[in-house]
Formats: sequence, structure tokens, C-alpha cells
Amino acid sequence: MSRSPKKAVAGRSDKSDKGKKLPPPPPPREGGEVGRVIRAQSNRADVEIDGKLMECTLRGRMRLEERKEANPMVVGDLVRVFPSREEGTGVVEEVLPRKSVLARARTGKMPQVLAANVDQALIVFAAALPDPDSYQLYQLDKLLVQAQSGQLAPLICCNKIDLRPESREVFDEYVNLGFPVVYTSAKAGIGLEELRERLHGKLNVLCGPSGVGKSSLLNALHPGLQIRTGEVSDWTRKGKHTTTRAEMHALGPETWVVDTPGIRRLELWEVPKEEVEEYFPEIEGLWEQCADPNCMHLDEGNCEVRRRVESGEISERRYESYRSIVQGR
Repeated sequence: MSRSPKKAVAGRSDKSDKGKKLPPPPPPREGGEVGRVIRAQSNRADVEIDGKLMECTLRGRMRLEERKEANPMVVGDLVRVFPSREEGTGVVEEVLPRKSVLARARTGKMPQVLAANVDQALIVFAAALPDPDSYQLYQLDKLLVQAQSGQLAPLICCNKIDLRPESREVFDEYVNLGFPVVYTSAKAGIGLEELRERLHGKLNVLCGPSGVGKSSLLNALHPGLQIRTGEVSDWTRKGKHTTTRAEMHALGPETWVVDTPGIRRLELWEVPKEEVEEYFPEIEGLWEQCADPNCMHLDEGNCEVRRRVESGEISERRYESYRSIVQGR
């Protein structure tokens, strides 16, 4: 049995939609007003409608409806709101269909959607503190898969490049694969203009491990935000959480960023193992050259992917990331 045609992957470059304006919310269908969630916690949210904020609660029946995620509404959601008696407050009656999501699975719990209806995932890792070791890069590979599967264009940011300039060699591997990469230092002011240009005109979601400087980057891009920052633990060499919940910030009249809590370990959500290769550009499509038309590039004979790994044409480290993701490790 041959495989079905590959589906289109969310763009790996932001050139085609550079400067694109965030599309306006769809008009209300059954009364009420449609707005965008900019903060959400449990069953409460701040919703922006025509430039004004409304404090909203989720309609009780919606809390009880069967759902597959832990959070019924998240930052970036478009929601239908009806005003309450108290001025400036309302009730969310409907969460409109999402065009994209960034989510993660949680062991023993319902999966968590971090942000919805965003255009680009700004995936931040550090050149040092924490160092880009094999574990950190495996988490980066998983974030790239999760972002693309959620219909987000990934943008990799290597921060703290002033601490270890030689880390460019590590992240240049992704440049060679077609992923956009920007090198920054929030402290030294390196690469901020390029980053600002790549974020412009989009609704972005900021994600990555704790301690890589995500909040510092936002403060450097927009000093007025004054987001609390933290340091890397001297004992564990891991980052400390400073952002505790997702929140949307305006970086300009046409640019938004959703700041999310740091992720120490990402568990993928709704990525079938048969589709993982679609998000590895060096592997995608090579199944056509394998002896087995359903080859998963693990232990099958006459596998073109494994042949290229052995010859050095495909990075062994990246291939191990692929294997681990497919095998659910």
C-alpha cells in the first residue's frame, strides 16, 4: 500500500507573508460581538473588542461540554461575547474555530493548548546558559514538529549569542535545512532589529525552555512591557519559570506576541508517527526511494534515509531526534 500525498506544511520561511496584517475577526453570526482573547486563566478571560478590553467569564454550559483539551479558551481565541449587566464585563458564549494552535500533551492529563490563531512560532533557545546540548536540541526538534503540525511557520531564535559566538555553527544546521534563524542578545542588543522585522505584521507565539531569555527579549524589543525576568539556576543549570501564564502583548500597531511559560520537556500532541517525516525536510519524501513503500526509516531493510545517515548526508543527531519522536520517547 503506497502512502497518500503529503499535505502542505506551514511555511518554513516568512518571506511570502512578510508585512501581512492580522486578519480582522469574522462578523458576528448570531448577535453579540466577536473579540480576541489576550489573557485567559481557567474560565475567565480578558477579551479585546474594537480596541477595548472586556472582562469575561465562560458560559457555564461550555465548561461542561465534552472537550479534548484542558483549557476551553486560550490566548488568541476568537470568541463571541454578550455583555453583562455590569459595564465592561461579558459572557463568552462561543469559541470560534481555530486556524492554528500551539499545544503540548501532558502525561496523565488532558493536553494543553498554549495559544491559538497565531501565524508564527518564535522558538527561542540559548547559545549558552543553558547550553545547546543534545537534550536541548532534541526539544528544539520537537518544537519545530509541533509548530508545523499546528499550522504555524517556525522562526528559530538563538539568544545570548554574545556569550558563545561559536554556537552559530550548531544553529546554522537549521539554516541549511531551510528554517529561518536569527541570532540575538537581549543584553548586548544584537540582532534585535532583524528579529523585530521578522515579527512585524504577524501574531507570534513565543516559546522555548525556561532561562533562554524570552522575557528579556520582549523587554528589549518593547521596554515598556517591563516583564519580570529570572536567572538560570546555578545548581541545575536549568531556567526558572518567570512567565506563569500565556499573555498577548502588542509590539506595534501590526505586531503581537503571545508570551508563554517556559517548557522544560515537550510532549507532542496529535502528531501521528506516520507524519513526523513531513516536518524533517532532510527526510521528507525519501520513502519513495526505500524498498518498502511504507518504510518508517527505523529498522527496515534497504532504507534510503538510513543509507544517507551512514554516508553523512543526513545528520545523525537529527536522525536520532526523528527516531525518538516516532518511537514516542
